[in-house]
Amino acid sequence: MKRFYCLMFLSVLAGTLNAQWTVKESDFKGSPLEQIYKASPYLVHIMPDAEWNNSNFASEADMKWYKEARYGMYIHFGLGAYKNRDLSWGMADGVAPDKSEGAYPRSEWTSWPDRLKLEKFSKEELADIIRKSGMKYVVVVAKHHDGFHFYDTQYSDFKVTNTPYGKDFVKEVVDACRMANVKVGFYFSQRDWYHPDYEPIDTTTIERISSAPYFRAKEGKIVKPGKKHRKYIEYMFNTVRELCTNYGKIDMFNFDASYWNGMFTADMWDAEQLTRMIRELQPGIIINNRASLPGDYDSPEQRIGMFQDRRMWETCMCLCDTWAYSPTRVKGPLEVFRNIQSTAIGNGNVLLSWGMKWNGEWDEKQKNSLIDAGEFLEAYGESIYKTHGGPWLPESWGGTTFRNNKIYVHVFQSQIGIISLPKLPVISIEQCKVLTGQTVEFKDGGDHYELDCKLALTEKAPLIIELTASRNLTSDDILRQPQSGGLFGDEKTYGKRICSQVVATSKDIVIDLGGKRNLKGVQLVSEEPTEKGNVSIWLSEGGNTWKLYQTLALTGTNTEIPITTYVAGILVEGIATQKIKLQFASGMASNVICHVYGN
Repeated sequence: MKRFYCLMFLSVLAGTLNAQWTVKESDFKGSPLEQIYKASPYLVHIMPDAEWNNSNFASEADMKWYKEARYGMYIHFGLGAYKNRDLSWGMADGVAPDKSEGAYPRSEWTSWPDRLKLEKFSKEELADIIRKSGMKYVVVVAKHHDGFHFYDTQYSDFKVTNTPYGKDFVKEVVDACRMANVKVGFYFSQRDWYHPDYEPIDTTTIERISSAPYFRAKEGKIVKPGKKHRKYIEYMFNTVRELCTNYGKIDMFNFDASYWNGMFTADMWDAEQLTRMIRELQPGIIINNRASLPGDYDSPEQRIGMFQDRRMWETCMCLCDTWAYSPTRVKGPLEVFRNIQSTAIGNGNVLLSWGMKWNGEWDEKQKNSLIDAGEFLEAYGESIYKTHGGPWLPESWGGTTFRNNKIYVHVFQSQIGIISLPKLPVISIEQCKVLTGQTVEFKDGGDHYELDCKLALTEKAPLIIELTASRNLTSDDILRQPQSGGLFGDEKTYGKRICSQVVATSKDIVIDLGGKRNLKGVQLVSEEPTEKGNVSIWLSEGGNTWKLYQTLALTGTNTEIPITTYVAGILVEGIATQKIKLQFASGMASNVICHVYGN
């Protein structure tokens, strides 16, 4: 049975790269990924069945620990920490097909390693934080796009052991993981804006475009790699081999060049052979899907993914507003814990990113947030670890997890009132207990169960209800009912509906939002299909000058258009907007209802 259900994104942060889901072509049709693909095709990599079937994968036994872990730590530390900046983006100029512009010349940022001492970093302290946080695995950045190696390599002098710090930082993190008795993995970016041989595409064969994959072939040209790129691939195989042989047992390997509508392709890295080499050197290792191959799990970024048990997924997100350290807003412990809950009810994991300051010190507020969230996990971890999402799929109020004959109801929404849960075939609920101590009334409503949560406050503490079932549950017991709400039904991502207006398609229409708003989505609904129509969407931040956002063809009776902008390598949901102008072409329905979403 195909197991794609519930197009319900449960949480999102401000800046997102949003990548990526990978799906076999035969599994795509009729799945919720169709809706994501229609709105943002670069988020979904659809692979031919033969290509998928001929790739390499971890076994079910290899994946077992990962499915049970639910929560990991992502350590992002890079040269940008010297300026309190976030890794490579915004620091260094990107190399095609990346198109970012850095704030510092190459001669400057490549000199920063000469000042790297990490005098306040302690692997013993890191091990203690890992233990207290409740995290079950750690992934550390070994090399980001800037090409700096945080490990000792024979194949470059641009490395941490050539700094005043002198130690192999990756080894220190591995040691900390061994002390804390957790799994460990490496992040390695195939992109390299420093290496002289890095030429995944020959720039003489392309011209730039504004949407993914951000380039196309020049007329009469064929896009191909640069002449030196084969040497880069040789380097990459050699240094990845080092990572897989010099540090003992490695449990995960994370790449970071998503397919992104063809922006990066597997042949750029000889990815099939590269991943097979990794699996040969590290039997049982788990590899993500960011080498334009299926990999072992999907990797939505900065947003909690939809319910999916077709295969595993993992959301990576930030503890503050950036991947690495920055003096920005820090998620509190309850927010961290609710993100963990949100992934678990969708049957996924969360990999939470943070990093040290330039001197190796962890920010006290960030550290305390992780440790305090760990106290929630210490108290209520039975509802998270080793569970499966379901049997009721996520809703706007929260969702459920189960293990054996225990079902855990995770309620996020305050003032929810009564939650109605359809009865499960052949299974009855025999007992109800509130793990978190609030007052909840349980009632059998005939064809459903009712949880009266009116007296349960959730603003400052989790609300988790344990239901005891008449027998152990399996994935076959999940009620895979279709969810409603569409793409913009997820208020945490797209905000609330700002306004709705019936518009005549015979003329240009201007919608005034009554002040500057963070516009996140436009939905156009008509009673009759608009098979031949198209619309141009113009946005005005100040109300006087206009900028064309998108022209697109409309089909069917409902079109949902996410509003995003591309900034320094990430997609940011929402654009500051005061007025929207719609220009309709001929052949459209006479009237269209326009719903506007944002905050």
